[in-house]
Amino acid sequence: MNHWKKRLLALSLSICMTTALSPAAFAAEQEESDRGTLTYTEAIAPQYEKAGVFSDELAPVKQNGKWGYINTDNEVVIPFQYDAAGIFNEGYAVVGTLVSSEPETEYDWETGESHETGRTLYTFAMGFIDTDGNYKPFKDPYHGEYSGLEEITTYTTDDLLTNNIVFYNGYITFNGYDGPDGYLYDTNGDIVELDDEEIGYRYPFGWQVTENTLIVGEGAVLGGEQCFYQLDSGRVIDLPELSANSYYDLRPFNQGIAPVAVVSWNDTSEVDSAKWGFIDKNGTFVIEPQYAGFTVSDIYGAYQVFGDTGVAMTQNADGKYGGINKSGDTVIPFEYDKLYNYDFGLALFEQNGKWGYLDENGATAIAAQYEQATSFGSGGYAVTYDGSKAFLIDSKGNTIVGSEKLDADTYFQGDESDDSRVLYSPDEYVVINENGKYGYGHISYLPPLPEKSEMSSWAYEEVTAAIEENLVPTYLQNLYLNNINRNEFCDLTMQAVSETMDQEVEDIVRQATGKELTEWTQQYPFYDTTNSDIIAAYALGIVNGRGGGQFDPYASITREEAAAFLMRSAKVLGMDTTQISDAQFADADEISASFRDAVNFVYQINVMNGTGGGKFTPDDNYTREQSFVTIYRLFQAVLAE
Repeated sequence: MNHWKKRLLALSLSICMTTALSPAAFAAEQEESDRGTLTYTEAIAPQYEKAGVFSDELAPVKQNGKWGYINTDNEVVIPFQYDAAGIFNEGYAVVGTLVSSEPETEYDWETGESHETGRTLYTFAMGFIDTDGNYKPFKDPYHGEYSGLEEITTYTTDDLLTNNIVFYNGYITFNGYDGPDGYLYDTNGDIVELDDEEIGYRYPFGWQVTENTLIVGEGAVLGGEQCFYQLDSGRVIDLPELSANSYYDLRPFNQGIAPVAVVSWNDTSEVDSAKWGFIDKNGTFVIEPQYAGFTVSDIYGAYQVFGDTGVAMTQNADGKYGGINKSGDTVIPFEYDKLYNYDFGLALFEQNGKWGYLDENGATAIAAQYEQATSFGSGGYAVTYDGSKAFLIDSKGNTIVGSEKLDADTYFQGDESDDSRVLYSPDEYVVINENGKYGYGHISYLPPLPEKSEMSSWAYEEVTAAIEENLVPTYLQNLYLNNINRNEFCDLTMQAVSETMDQEVEDIVRQATGKELTEWTQQYPFYDTTNSDIIAAYALGIVNGRGGGQFDPYASITREEAAAFLMRSAKVLGMDTTQISDAQFADADEISASFRDAVNFVYQINVMNGTGGGKFTPDDNYTREQSFVTIYRLFQAVLAE
């Protein structure tokens, strides 16, 4: 029996039960009582020598000196055989086999002699595996035959894990052994050839490819003479000419803009100043260089400086952090020692050596009290550290009982003193450490229902109904008045489709297309996202890109775009979308021709209404609360079929 038919049957049965509490009602009451309560359980007892986070439903773990991969049931999926291993991303994980190890030596220019430093250098043959364990080497044309690349030299066999060397958008960069000083590889294990005439002696500079753009530079030159190289056109982006004694320091593109520093040095080649601004793909500064620094989300992936709220957390010349919008206007005062982007409606900040959280209005939501803290993950919880142990808190600042075994080194990496600190938000499975052995905890959490004051009064009843039906991803249950972006709407749509059909997204895609979701992902239909929900919605025909391989995930959606997404979702859910009557809106001529059927359809089935005065206002932005209301109405329309 279909999932929605089951729901109708349960509803009709409950109407007949007037004298006793039905099991369904008891379950609903139980669920309601569990809201706002975060439960921690030990899922996999500590037993491994080292462990990494779960990704693509697999986690790297170390046993008897070798790395393998387990699933969430602690079953070995890929045997323990590697000397180094990283986490999965886009269906691939980088692995290494030890080639040699030797003491590190250092040359003393005063004595003319070399001496050992006490550290060991490890050199690995590098390759990567898919989730079935199939191995491919990174091919090395500079050593005769295409053997495994033999040059990742580190101080520890765990560096692949801690440095998060992963594929992103089908590419990976790291340093090489001979020939070029840096390599860019694709998912065939082949080196991606760059146009030498365009870039000269520059080589990949270690940052990932984002939005089809790679940072290249020359290591022997002060500052590296860095430039942006566009993979699709094979051209570099021309940047404004600099004065003498200065160079550019570049960071990856996100949302069409990239952080760029103008670095100046003195006659002894010491840096005098570094001022960061933001540049577009035309090479024009949209925000002039003026900031001392900034914070980043997803540093090894999308490299997001401007968060989903459109705000970047930057550091001024006095060393204080605040928030700016894309016009460079200050929207959060510069009064914090550190400040990170909003997640789950909360922004992580540091003041006087302690960490806390701001709410959406910039007021303190959780007082600065922790020695270390992460941003909130998609599940609605964060990792904090009190100086002796790491543990979880919920969005109200409540400590989660039983979570005190978390491994701090998994979530707080790098050094705060040299600004290389990287924070990792927790997921459903968290890494724990007990007496030097590693395992995993599991988090279960249903956020409390929102307060009426968090949204428009007209939306409250249907928004809460959508949340109770599990149609709304946990991470979106906040900031209800904000515009929703294309990335978020896809997450919302695919959760609602999955819940309505009572199937996992992967199964829906497989049955509808005959291909695995991983296959769709590894075709890389968009250069600016590999979000699995976006790829799934694309595979099912719910969304399209902007053209030229762009999806534009952070762009707000308009009302007419929302209508199209909803109609296509209705088709996936089995509704007849061919019988459409004209809604006769007063501004019908303003609705794009390609969206008119969708607007008429969603109005016809009472999913979307007009905005007053007989108008639809197709170009108005769509908010989170509007999205949740209409996804709930679509859910109800499917039930009524």
